[in-house]
Amino acid sequence: MQLRWLRLIENCRKSKILMTNEKNQRFRYFSNRINVKDRTNHELMTPWIHSLLQTGSVIVSTADNIYANLALEEWLYQNYDFSVNNEQILLLWYNRPAVVVGRHQNVWLESSIDYCHRNGIDVARRNSGGGTVYHDMNNLNISFITSRKCYDRSRNLKFIRDVLIENFKIDAEISPRKDLVIRGSGEKISGTASKLNNYNSYHHCTLLVDVDKSNLRNALRLQPFKNVYSNATKSVPSPTINLKSLNHSLTMESLIQAISNNYSKHYTANKDKIVHYLDQIDSNRFGSVINDIRLRFQSWEWIFGHTPKFIISSKFSHQSMDYEMRITIEKGYIQQVLVEPNLLGDYEILKTKLLGKVRFNEKDLVKTFETIKSNGENDQILTKILLTIFASYKSICN
Repeated sequence: MQLRWLRLIENCRKSKILMTNEKNQRFRYFSNRINVKDRTNHELMTPWIHSLLQTGSVIVSTADNIYANLALEEWLYQNYDFSVNNEQILLLWYNRPAVVVGRHQNVWLESSIDYCHRNGIDVARRNSGGGTVYHDMNNLNISFITSRKCYDRSRNLKFIRDVLIENFKIDAEISPRKDLVIRGSGEKISGTASKLNNYNSYHHCTLLVDVDKSNLRNALRLQPFKNVYSNATKSVPSPTINLKSLNHSLTMESLIQAISNNYSKHYTANKDKIVHYLDQIDSNRFGSVINDIRLRFQSWEWIFGHTPKFIISSKFSHQSMDYEMRITIEKGYIQQVLVEPNLLGDYEILKTKLLGKVRFNEKDLVKTFETIKSNGENDQILTKILLTIFASYKSICN
């Protein structure tokens, strides 16, 4: 009996040791996974990519597509670990006319959607915060891409300021909001925003070289809506000026050259200028993932659907009775319509055909309204509700 107990105790002891060893192995594996130092996606790192990402390199994208350029910036940020050796590169790019809102903004409140569509101006949402900016072929975008440890917005702005002063005699200074403005007048020549994760960062900004000021004024929303309620980040309108009007000899080419000539010696020990020109941003060079990123930036779900929840307040009258309507838009869809005095209890078709099912855009609204009417719903109040929703949409897009 005593021998059996001794064997049982010994077996338990061995079992405990085995369990402890297995547990330690699991934690060791988990710990190793957490503490991986190099987060680079090595499957994408061809010799050409490695040369492109040599620290101190300047990449100039001549692809004039806002979605492709945003995808390139995001690809660099997500797929190469700049923290391993605290490397840093500079991305310069420009594109055809576009309005670019910040990640946490309401695209309808920040831009005139109708004006942009009528004038061939792309509408995009970037992955960083901040306010809305206007791009065209005479606006230079500058992205400082580096490790989180080397992130230094003030240093970057001082670098650009010094390039403008030393090469073009333009007396710029850094505003309290971390924008570049002209000393004395306070006119803005550059907006700025940034994005950081645990190991990488980018700080990007614009430089107004000779942009179309008419498009800038009409494409950007300067006056807020009084009947729209939203917690989205709001842009702060500022007077702007083109660099070209301050120095007529300045061009996009001369500005790119001046920035490229000074970048390596200012940021790295490498005094030699390393400049790469990209005319295409495609899967042959960056793998299929670049197409996935670009398609995401182009998607309605990202540009419009990522807009924070907002409410539009409207009014309509019927038979001497005044009604107030509140339309809630969330993730780009009409999620709720409230009418006071309460009417919607009598219109179940709105719940089955409209709420949570229809994107807040003209094509989908028209199609849904036609479907409701084709079901024999010709009630005058229902018609006014639908017309008020459509009028609210049109007013916010003008």
